[in-house]
Amino acid sequence: MWLMKVFRIFATLFYPFSLVGGCYEGERAALMSFKSLLTDPSNLLSSWKGDNCCNWKGIKCSSSGHVVVVNLQNPHPDEVIINANKEVVSNSNNASDFSLKGTLSPLLFIIDHIQYLDLSFNNFVFSKLPAEISNLTKLTYLNLSNSMFQDSITT
Repeated sequence: MWLMKVFRIFATLFYPFSLVGGCYEGERAALMSFKSLLTDPSNLLSSWKGDNCCNWKGIKCSSSGHVVVVNLQNPHPDEVIINANKEVVSNSNNASDFSLKGTLSPLLFIIDHIQYLDLSFNNFVFSKLPAEISNLTKLTYLNLSNSMFQDSITT
């Protein structure tokens, strides 16, 4: 398992321009690193298999094969309510069963072609936003609302 993680990091750092199966290997590896730090009770990321990340749910690519959209909003945002103490509460007994939960991999932010990023209504357990978020210079849409991050973003 650790060997696969080392390989993904190596691929991300040294082969970012290698197009494999319709998707750049470095971008695919960064997405897999992102996935590896999350639990996914709603199986939102279940399609994240194979070489072509452009076919994965929540991912869209440009005509040149670069990832430009990461849309992983909780599929049931109306089931999640965060109270004043920053705790997840809901009338539903299974509201937390829908959200991605974990920490955000800084490797996600090496995908510098991302224009649209929506991680709203997930549970990032009060982790800090990686400083690498500033690498997303082409970003035109960002939604991290109700995702339980510790920090704020300054402009």
